[in-house]
Amino acid sequence: MRGKLVQSILLVLSVTPQLWPQQRQAAAVPDDAIVDKDVVYETLGDRQLKLDLYRPYQSTEPLPLVIWVHGGAWQAGSKNGPNPALSLLQRGYAVASVEYRLSGEAIFPAAIEDCKAAVCFLRLHADRYGLDPHRFGAWGASAGGHLVSLLGTTIDVAEFDTHPISQKTTATIHAVCNWFGPSDFLRMNGFASVIDHDAANSPESRFIGGAIQENKQKSRRANPITYITAGDPPMLHVHGDADRLVPFNQSELLHDALQKRRVPSTLHKVVGGDHGFGKGEETRQQLIDRSMDFFDRVLKPRTQHPKHDNSAIRKAPQNAKNVLLLISDDLRASALGCYGDKFCRSPNIDELAARGLVFDRAYCQGTACGPSRRSFMFSRYRGKAPTNLAQHFRENGWFSARVGKVYHMRVPGDIIAGSNGDDEDSSWTERYNSAGQEAHTPGEYACLNLDDFRTDLQNRQSTAMPHRPYVSVQYDGSGEDQPDFKTATKTIELLNAHANEPFFIAAGFVRPHYPMVAPRQYFEGYDWQDLQLPPQVKDDLLDIPKLGRSRSRSELNGLSQFPNNQKRMWAAYYASISFMDQQVGRVLKELDRLGLRDSTAIVFTSDHGYHLGDHTFWQKADLHEEVVRVPLILSLPGESANRTNSIVELVDLFPTLAEWVGLDVPSNVHGTSLLPLVKDPNATVKDGAISFANGESWRTAHWSYMRYNDGSEELYDMQNDPYQLSNLADSPQHADQKQRLREELESRLKNVTAL
Repeated sequence: MRGKLVQSILLVLSVTPQLWPQQRQAAAVPDDAIVDKDVVYETLGDRQLKLDLYRPYQSTEPLPLVIWVHGGAWQAGSKNGPNPALSLLQRGYAVASVEYRLSGEAIFPAAIEDCKAAVCFLRLHADRYGLDPHRFGAWGASAGGHLVSLLGTTIDVAEFDTHPISQKTTATIHAVCNWFGPSDFLRMNGFASVIDHDAANSPESRFIGGAIQENKQKSRRANPITYITAGDPPMLHVHGDADRLVPFNQSELLHDALQKRRVPSTLHKVVGGDHGFGKGEETRQQLIDRSMDFFDRVLKPRTQHPKHDNSAIRKAPQNAKNVLLLISDDLRASALGCYGDKFCRSPNIDELAARGLVFDRAYCQGTACGPSRRSFMFSRYRGKAPTNLAQHFRENGWFSARVGKVYHMRVPGDIIAGSNGDDEDSSWTERYNSAGQEAHTPGEYACLNLDDFRTDLQNRQSTAMPHRPYVSVQYDGSGEDQPDFKTATKTIELLNAHANEPFFIAAGFVRPHYPMVAPRQYFEGYDWQDLQLPPQVKDDLLDIPKLGRSRSRSELNGLSQFPNNQKRMWAAYYASISFMDQQVGRVLKELDRLGLRDSTAIVFTSDHGYHLGDHTFWQKADLHEEVVRVPLILSLPGESANRTNSIVELVDLFPTLAEWVGLDVPSNVHGTSLLPLVKDPNATVKDGAISFANGESWRTAHWSYMRYNDGSEELYDMQNDPYQLSNLADSPQHADQKQRLREELESRLKNVTAL
């Protein structure tokens, strides 16, 4: 076995004789560069994972960062090897070179888990090292090219966020440069190559732990091409068309797939170039320069706002109106009293609904916390724009403040740490975090999928997956030290302090997001024995494609063994909602006391919905109705209460609020103003809503169509099948309808991509 491993490594190295002599001459590190060697970014037992960080100088402004991931067939190489990215030091970039576990130590997904953990470490410590977390790039060659491509396409794929540090923030990358990396292991053979990629001892087979064609599911999991979504970062692929190790078609496949999803992608063919560009018509330095130019184009122009330029802020008009944005977390619309739930006690949100416009068909675009919040704050289906919602108000003279979770924060990691998460500092005049103990809150703790009940504080599932989503705590205290109570208290302080000036205040509550912590009094009255689980149909999953099935299913997470604990999950979810609702009520009562209702737009919504046993699914991040449908209430001064069945999207909030206060609406937003519905709830502002998770969904008044990245589909008649129990995608009688919906989805995506 050891002999075969050595033979495989030597074979990989032997096909690139032109590359290795050049690479041994690494780019020169400037004499004044700041070098931090062997920085530990994660510890796994006795194993320390390290990176080297290079900074060009002691800058007074945060630096863009490019992360170099080495190649070597996932079997060899190290962070200390040749690194063309070091040339970026001369252009004012910081560069990190990361190590990851090679396939001889740990098979897939270890390497990508390590790389994502390194990104998370650098984001969490961006302030310490003077880095700009909004301008992170990744660059890699061969196996490293594969890994950086995977970094780019799995930003929102939680299954690879397994390391403890990956629970604290998101491994967000904003640009990817892929040098001759594989993208689809299943389609590497059939081209001129010096090795059999399907063989059991090929680098790819060793990487995944089995022969490629005999382990197709795992191969697909390892393919960057599997995870592409419309919001992935721009990518550059540089590949020789005479590559004898990784066929040129690998970059072609990835480039074409990215373009199909309308991700900015550039493919540069090195004519005559072998693996490593040997014998190619361009020099290695020319290709390095081309790659650096790509990073300049993508990273240097965007979101360069480490300091607010207050000289550019305009003065708000006299008598300008205010905005109060209230955001819940993981709240499904159907769980609220004002949306028809007969068990939930949500009197304050219900009272707001009774005074505002209730949207019965509001849909999120991202189906996990980070993508959704980024989407509605920038009014973009995926990715970012130059200006976000709160920034637009701040730059036009409004006091802009965040309290709690508005952009993505890892819950519970960022809440326990009291950190900013993935905040956009350009948004706010002031910002405040609301820390809490989360699962370590004293009280009656339960980890329901393990049937673990305890009152002591030891051995609690707090930040580790996969058990933390099923944790509840019946808290012994009054709730004043809970994050949502703190968020309401600080919001009330800000309302008092800024009552006489125009404000945009966003208050982000973390409940009912797990761990479902609430004072004991809020659990009282929710007798789990009285609660009803969602309807279950035998063999329900048979017509749901693999990419449409939640990874958090009852038979996988253990809850199928404990039916009563499924009801306890519902009870804890309701209790968390009721506690959050009480904090919303505190804020609204203070708004009334200050006489600000007559000048303030109030929005209440959630980032996305949540599964609680529907189809045996739990949690979020899929395209079914329980996840994509969200509560949305808009209360405007002087407007009567009403409800509307019109389809709307969370990206519509930006243009709606900007138009209502009299600001210009940026031309590149993807949303549509909802103000016509305030005057006429029966009006139509759009034909359908798009959501993203392993593909896209298109929700119209009558139909729900889902198209996944592997081409599989779901189709539901929502008027006759509201629980989505009968997939009609393969029904011949519905083929024409499916085609129409597919064309409508493509048309919408094409139109917004042009903005």
